[in-house]
Amino acid sequence: MAPKQASKQETKEPPESPVFELVLSDLQQSYQNVMEVEIPRELEALITKEAPTNSKGKSQFSKLYTPRKGGTFLVKMRPTETSTPEETVSLLFRWEDLYFEAFHARGKWFKLNDAKESLPPRTQLPYPKKNGIYHLTRISTSYKDLGGFDIRLCQMAFANCHGRLLMAHDLITQGRLEVLTSGPLCLPVVAISECIRFPLLLRWVKGTLSTPLSADNVGKMVPNKYSKHFHYWGDFSNALFLERPPSGCKLTLSQIAETVGVIKWTSQMTALQPKKNDDEASTSTR
Repeated sequence: MAPKQASKQETKEPPESPVFELVLSDLQQSYQNVMEVEIPRELEALITKEAPTNSKGKSQFSKLYTPRKGGTFLVKMRPTETSTPEETVSLLFRWEDLYFEAFHARGKWFKLNDAKESLPPRTQLPYPKKNGIYHLTRISTSYKDLGGFDIRLCQMAFANCHGRLLMAHDLITQGRLEVLTSGPLCLPVVAISECIRFPLLLRWVKGTLSTPLSADNVGKMVPNKYSKHFHYWGDFSNALFLERPPSGCKLTLSQIAETVGVIKWTSQMTALQPKKNDDEASTSTR
């Protein structure tokens, strides 16, 4: 008699996520290296690998695009080159649309409530099977929940983000969740996700980091001329694929191409409807 097959298959661990490191003691240089060299290089490797089934994006204005097969990447924030894992905060982003989904601090994961991708394997970032994941049920990946994008950016803002996320377990236990939504949770989105999407914003952020770390430097608010585009990344990406500006858009196709760094690839690129007002724009896919 043939042996009975197991009723449940073993859960397959996801592959390790690529890792990029921000060293806060050398933030200006490490940030530039991660954003301008390491992430684009990894992204190009991913889309080159899948090029036989999806090669259209890179041919549009010679731009990189988000990989169709998804997956995640990690941006680790640590105070110095020699900082221990206990002093490190790991930010998890998904390649599909560059959304910030979760962070790992002191052996525990904290996931936003609409996170979609699997966490990296425990062999890469250890966490206990029991109580090793805290679900932030009141916070999604939307700016509304994260605290908005009207934040100040400077070296101290990165240090504060690192410090608050490192203390996330204590803050949640103390009922002080608002500390996380007052800047720390939106910084990864503005300074990483949006800067991959919009190169002019990246150039501005690099400028804010040129001032040395100081308690007196409160940073600069993200100018509206950059943040006004945050909700239109998907629309602009569609426009580049369709090779025509969205209906009602005041930018030319060339201006859109200058505005967008990485194109958001989707399987169904559809014609876009004009936005009627800012409130409506806030519901657009970023």
